Amino acid sequence: MARVEKNQPMAEEMSQMKGDILKAVHKGKSKRPWFRSCAILLFVAILCAGGFVAWTLAATGLASVPVLSSWAYKAPSPQRKVAPGLSLEAYLKSGSFKGNVADIPETTMTALVQDVLSTDGQTWFDEHASQATKNDDGEGVELYLPLRDNAQKSAIRARLDVSFDKGKVAVSVSDVTLGSWKLSPWLVSSVIAPAIAPTVSSINASLP
Repeated sequence: MARVEKNQPMAEEMSQMKGDILKAVHKGKSKRPWFRSCAILLFVAILCAGGFVAWTLAATGLASVPVLSSWAYKAPSPQRKVAPGLSLEAYLKSGSFKGNVADIPETTMTALVQDVLSTDGQTWFDEHASQATKNDDGEGVELYLPLRDNAQKSAIRARLDVSFDKGKVAVSVSDVTLGSWKLSPWLVSSVIAPAIAPTVSSINASLP
């Protein structure tokens, strides 16, 4: 009887330790699903981000992405083929210009585009295949700039709204696509518009 009483505190202590261990185990298990859920969400987020980047790259035509390119990309083409004609300077000297930009022939606009690309030192676009055409809706101009040495035959297409006021040309850019990917308005206003501003200024300087 005395032995039982002597071992009783030890048994109680062991029982308490066992209880503490089980509580710690249950506590750890309760945290594990939360951690697992966060890890799964992080993996899904990374997977979605990677998929978006791959899809965008495929849509631009800057690279060929297995499987995705066949779904996301279609090689762009101009509205019609236009060969370069009179330069803008020669056209203005011919006396045919009556002050309306819409009267400038596509051949002259195409000659201007190719001249600008061939003289500004750029290496992105094929200046010999670049061109400008009047939109079929009768408003604005479509700029077609194929990428140089691009196996996917990708190109930039941009709508230019051109006006002529007080002897100067004003150009605004909209609906820009690279391959099959449409650029956001933010990219158009912050990147594309500033890029063509020097060309517009050069054109205005050449006007009589």
